[in-house]
Amino acid sequence: MPHVGEPIRVRPTFNRKPMSAVLYSETADNGTDFGEIVPIFTKVGGGCERTVLHAGEHLILDMGQEMVGRPSITVKA
Repeated sequence: MPHVGEPIRVRPTFNRKPMSAVLYSETADNGTDFGEIVPIFTKVGGGCERTVLHAGEHLILDMGQEMVGRPSITVKA
């Protein structure tokens, strides 16, 4: 497959960790096409991303800035 653009370069100085995490499983109608999430919990600070996801749950991670890159996520089952 042809390669377009620059290859991905890992730049350790730009590593980011989540600042906060929100776990939710459903949305509520708020008059828009998309609705709003109904949080199960919100965690802030170091280790906020550590949680157990059950079927149908979603985790939103806030990295504190717009991000472009290749995420590296570790999942244990």
